[in-house]
Amino acid sequence: MNYIKMISLSIKRESIKSPFYAILIKSFAKVGIFFRISLYEVK
Repeated sequence: MNYIKMISLSIKRESIKSPFYAILIKSFAKVGIFFRISLYEVK
């Protein structure tokens, strides 16, 4: 979890520089959340 927090903090810094990167990360996060939900559904 600590590693994920570090990544999210660096993403926030980068998103200030480039909005396109932020949009890309947001869509990636949505896919990640969907993937986690589907994993729970399988279990």
